[in-house]
Amino acid sequence: MTWTSEKDEALCEEIPFRFQPRTKESGTTWSQVAGDLRQIKSLNMTVDQRAVQDPYKILKSHFLQKMTEEEKGSGIAPPELTPVEAALEEIIEKQCNSEDSDKKEKAEKDRKNGEEMCQESLETFAQTKKRKMT
Repeated sequence: MTWTSEKDEALCEEIPFRFQPRTKESGTTWSQVAGDLRQIKSLNMTVDQRAVQDPYKILKSHFLQKMTEEEKGSGIAPPELTPVEAALEEIIEKQCNSEDSDKKEKAEKDRKNGEEMCQESLETFAQTKKRKMT
């Protein structure tokens, strides 16, 4: 099956913004995206999870490469983004934001855990037991 710009646009519209790569959740998400694309009758697509994932990775890598080349170029005005590129930019931006928030949550959890361990090490067993009971 060949991927046209219409199919690329449909793919970018169906991709959710937040999922962790290489997890069970991402596998079900890609399966759901494939199912949604199969239901679009005008595209007449017969795809599975892998057949959706690979073109997205290719589109994403080409887009990121194009953006780095535009950033390196000096004195040139970047051309306007196509609808596929605009959708990819939005997806990548939201995925980065969700990864940042996940890192912040993990750092906060680790900090609180460290404070708890420090507090326990400074007090006696009876004090720790009493504090945890309240």
